[in-house]
Amino acid sequence: MLNVRIGHTALTWDVLSNPANLNEAIRDCADLGFAGTETGGFVVDWWERERPGELRQLLRGHGVEMACLFEFGDWIDPEVAGVLIEDGRRWAHAVQTLGGNILMLVPGSRRDEPPYNLDDFKRMAETMNQVGQVAREAGAIAAMHPH
Repeated sequence: MLNVRIGHTALTWDVLSNPANLNEAIRDCADLGFAGTETGGFVVDWWERERPGELRQLLRGHGVEMACLFEFGDWIDPEVAGVLIEDGRRWAHAVQTLGGNILMLVPGSRRDEPPYNLDDFKRMAETMNQVGQVAREAGAIAAMHPH
């Protein structure tokens, strides 16, 4: 028998623009019977800055896990690689304190002009691999979002 648990993304509640909406997302996910949810790492940063400790209590109180945090950025820009790596490290730790273990790496948007080239993809892979390494060291799993 498989042990399958299903979650729902908090994006439905516009948490990227309004991080406080995560409260409603968690409540609704619990009421609908979902086991977990996901959101962007910077949303968790907002909660820790504006409402320290509340997010963990909210999740526990509703029996919902933050199964995944996602990270997006300009993976091909070497000047922001250090920030992406440090954010990844912080969020790999954070997701585990909130009940999950996945750090999802989201590639950039499709770009037609100029189109991505092989060097761009190599830089993206290098930075994502570095974030994957710090996530592994923190005990989390890094996975690429299938865009």
